[in-house]
Amino acid sequence: MTWTFVSSIATGGKADPNGSYDPVWEPFLLVANNKLIMYYSDERDAAHNQKLVHVTSTNGTTWSSTVEDIALADSTKRPGMSTVAKLGNGNYILTYEYGGSPNGNFAVYYKISSNPENFGAATDPGTVLKTRDGVIPSSSPYVVWLSGTGPNGTIAVSSNSSTDLYLNSENGASDTWTRVSTVVPQGYSRALLPMADNHNVLILTGGPLGSGHNSVSYGSKELGDAAQIHQLESSRYAGYYMRHYNFLARIDTNPSPINDSKFRMVPGLADSGGVSFESVNFPGYYLRHYNYVLQVSRNDGTTTFNQDATFYQTAGLANSAQVSFRSYNFPTYYIRQLNYTSMRIDPLSASSSTTDKQDATFIIH
Repeated sequence: MTWTFVSSIATGGKADPNGSYDPVWEPFLLVANNKLIMYYSDERDAAHNQKLVHVTSTNGTTWSSTVEDIALADSTKRPGMSTVAKLGNGNYILTYEYGGSPNGNFAVYYKISSNPENFGAATDPGTVLKTRDGVIPSSSPYVVWLSGTGPNGTIAVSSNSSTDLYLNSENGASDTWTRVSTVVPQGYSRALLPMADNHNVLILTGGPLGSGHNSVSYGSKELGDAAQIHQLESSRYAGYYMRHYNFLARIDTNPSPINDSKFRMVPGLADSGGVSFESVNFPGYYLRHYNYVLQVSRNDGTTTFNQDATFYQTAGLANSAQVSFRSYNFPTYYIRQLNYTSMRIDPLSASSSTTDKQDATFIIH
């Protein structure tokens, strides 16, 4: 392959954040609006320690004037490392590290817009990325969107601060971020790439910042196949579906939001011959029993969790054409609903009452 010089987009000094060389760096390219958009970090403006900007081109030769994306009013703050992804609903998400953030130095922030050339007022820092369990990633974010994981797809964000991926299946809603672990080492430069099936993501990472090592590691993470997504309707109460509500399981008619009632039925965490139920809108959270009560909890990787979150699908106790689910670690206990407002596991058998067996029987949709 032969490379040919076409154009120069921006020119700055030595790439040293501790000097006075006024560099431009951390470029990211996106094709949108029939244009090539180049996002980058810019230290050349004396009014800002650093700001995030972009320019556009329709031919790769001539470029537009610079547009500010993040240029904070406090000139000492240092936003950096823009990445942008298009979501399934047509919006775009921009992630960046916020140097000097009130939520921790270089905390990951994001903004969402229908137009990748306008993310609102540049002085508005946007929203801090914070998971349901209170974790805020920091440094070197990278964002992608995967279409094949459910109704809204899944936003996946990586950062330098952890080996985890940060996930959102509700189009970026601020209170719906979760995290899942990966085996790929953390790194200052950690890129993501959706794979061809659109539910696995490739993770590539360089060495930690300042480590003196430049080895590259890679791996992949399965974020869930949309073909595995199902709803479970109560056999006893037609039109009532299993759902999570404030992380507790119950049955409900016309559940809202609808994704609370959708689960990804995956091979059992403790036994692949069984089944586990992963929440669609809280990826990495699974239905498990705790003190016999069913709840949706983040997978902590322990043997106990895996066992509590694994069930065996059997012929329905009340109707053999439907299904029931037997607990992995309490073999005589089955998932059942109780008075609409809760779900639990209870001991059931052929001699149990008709009502109890109906409460433990479901229809898979």
